[in-house]
Amino acid sequence: MKVGDIVKFEPLDKEDTRNVGTVIRFDTYVGAMGMDSIIEVFWSTGQLGWILENRVKVISEIRH
Repeated sequence: MKVGDIVKFEPLDKEDTRNVGTVIRFDTYVGAMGMDSIIEVFWSTGQLGWILENRVKVISEIRH
């Protein structure tokens, strides 16, 4: 996964409208279970937000 890739998210909550988005940048999150990789995504809803990398699937990779 890299910046510019298109990712898909399947939320458990029906009110969560995030489905498809573009990866903007990467970071790490330190929580109770240790370090996790997170990504900032520009969603098709127009929202910008962070999500755990392992919760999304790449559906289209950008080529460089």
